[in-house]
Amino acid sequence: MNNKQRFLVFFLFLLLLLFFCTGTLILIKKVFETRNYDYVGIENQNRDLIFLTNFQKFSNELEFRDYLAKVYETRKYSFDGGMKVTLNDLTATPAESAPISIDRYSETNTRVVGIDEPDKVKTNGKSIFLSVENQDKSTRNWLESKIYPDFYFPYQFKTNVLNALPVEDLKQVAELETGGDMLLYNDILVVLDFTNYNDSKEITEQKIVGYNVSDPTNIQKIWQIDLDENQSYQEARIVEGKLVVTTSKYTANYENCVLPLYKIANEQLNLDCTSIYFPKNTYNSNNLTTITKFDLKTAKVEGTFSAMTNYSALIYMNQDNIYLSYPEEQNYPYIILDFLKTDGVGIFSNQVILRIEKILNYDISSTSKLNEIYDLMSKYFDSLDSDLSLKMSNDLNNKMAEYAKRNMRSLVATKVVKIDLKNMSVIAQGRFPGQLLNQYAIDEYKGNLRVATTIDLSTNFFLPQMQPSRRFNETAESLIALPSNNGSLSENDVYVLNEDLNVTGELTGLGLTERIYSARYIGDKLYLVTFRRTDPFYIIDLSDPKSPQKIGEFKIPGYSGYLHEIDENIILGVGMEGSNLKLSVFDVTNSAEPSEVSKYILNEYGSESLYNPHAFVFDPKYNLLFIPGYQGGYLFTIDEKYELKLQKAIDGYNVDRAIYINDYIYILSNNGEIRVFSEKTFDKVGEYNNSK
Repeated sequence: MNNKQRFLVFFLFLLLLLFFCTGTLILIKKVFETRNYDYVGIENQNRDLIFLTNFQKFSNELEFRDYLAKVYETRKYSFDGGMKVTLNDLTATPAESAPISIDRYSETNTRVVGIDEPDKVKTNGKSIFLSVENQDKSTRNWLESKIYPDFYFPYQFKTNVLNALPVEDLKQVAELETGGDMLLYNDILVVLDFTNYNDSKEITEQKIVGYNVSDPTNIQKIWQIDLDENQSYQEARIVEGKLVVTTSKYTANYENCVLPLYKIANEQLNLDCTSIYFPKNTYNSNNLTTITKFDLKTAKVEGTFSAMTNYSALIYMNQDNIYLSYPEEQNYPYIILDFLKTDGVGIFSNQVILRIEKILNYDISSTSKLNEIYDLMSKYFDSLDSDLSLKMSNDLNNKMAEYAKRNMRSLVATKVVKIDLKNMSVIAQGRFPGQLLNQYAIDEYKGNLRVATTIDLSTNFFLPQMQPSRRFNETAESLIALPSNNGSLSENDVYVLNEDLNVTGELTGLGLTERIYSARYIGDKLYLVTFRRTDPFYIIDLSDPKSPQKIGEFKIPGYSGYLHEIDENIILGVGMEGSNLKLSVFDVTNSAEPSEVSKYILNEYGSESLYNPHAFVFDPKYNLLFIPGYQGGYLFTIDEKYELKLQKAIDGYNVDRAIYINDYIYILSNNGEIRVFSEKTFDKVGEYNNSK
């Protein structure tokens, strides 16, 4: 390969790397009271070739198979089962005294109040359900050596069922031979079984099991859902007696039009390919995401939604709607053309541009078009002398930086689909700039959807993988790094979308060079934390959906990875300062001048609460909070002056959850151990050791 060809290879790789890392190109323009996000360089009649059009269903099996074939081509070249309830000789001792009243108990800390989310521990006040790993050391060693040791990690779980009261006499009263994440609604416990092999050391498929736990000493399995092969559980929620499960399935190019989904009571439930939505004009989405609503009592399917998406899909739901969002893909050959017709003018001749436009009209995949473009460009570069090629390489680097900077707000987008929870039908589809951190960055309020997004062009992290020709005499980092002294590499925005998912309001340019670390919507306000070196804490007024406003801001060292509402004036932040775990109390009484009124630094290098709010517990009766670290668990109180006070430290690297019942807080470890403390005195009043 000569120098010109090497340059061409590098040029194409550089372009693809930039766009794969940054996502979808869009620009903002206002039309009446909504904003349509179109790409700047392509005529409006061709915008569907740049962007994905709205989802549509496959019209027939031929269209489905053709789509999968093109996905495969693109991917090829681009970079009653045996589950049962057992008592195991455990019997409950009849109480000799009057029954203990249950005044209150904690529920899992979830995104939306009233919608349960899966976690490893649940309680209904009278019983504690705790999922623990269930295998001895010899079994673990055998599995690690025999079953796909390079990429497959085997698990077998069980669920311990304990009486919660009296705390002085905690006892295990039953054991479920399924374990994993759980959901609880009234007397129905749902176990999303993590076990992936059976007692015969055979790999098994995932299953979801429902139990009646009204009598903890006589638990009854009421239904079981077996997921089909190659289908895996991703998300689940319980809302108003309905179980909503999101699954993911890799689709191969040889799939039939009838795809098996579940088996319930020996009845096979299938999905017809003509019920699947897919994005037009792109063939990078080969993941079948299916959202299914079940009746919680019978596991009867009440509706499904299925779509071809990528693997970064995010689910947010409330009592009325489900929002499926995911980073939007692009048609890269058209983006290359747009660059060459705008910032890249002069790099190639007009004849080359016209030929590329003709290639784009071919009825072939994006990858095949890229190959055709490569062949065309290779011949063009062969016609240039080495001096001109060197000059063009430098011009190219600078023009690409200008192109990215000029289109910064256009370089990444998210697609969102609104699904009616009642009938599982698509209500609306939309898009907005940037990408979401997690479900806490998206919120529906009074018919509007609010989103907080990060637009990040910092691709330098990936550049050391590149191996440019030595004749450039440059480091990989310097070839296309955007000049930080001339502009930021990342910004953060807030958008408001109406019920039709059209953008009606926006606030852009927050936290230059930073990205979002946490978000919390409370009524018509958004509390937002971005971070790079300091922790900007923003208060955003969303009372006018057409005009979001930043009304407060202050900066402190470190960042908060999780924000929790203590009351209308106080927000608690869980984050990091330097290499230590930090708790911060923010006073937002005066929105224009928020302040950090208290903080506590723990000698911990992190906490699960930073990325999993289920690990965080707050008891408003005592203003008591629990947070796990990696050396132990910690109990704090917040006094009337909003001062944090560490009341109790519980040693143990496996301490990771807490629940409260009446005036007791139960500290749980992932090995099944439980320690109980009085919330009034913090004295230990009970314990359970799983090894007994």
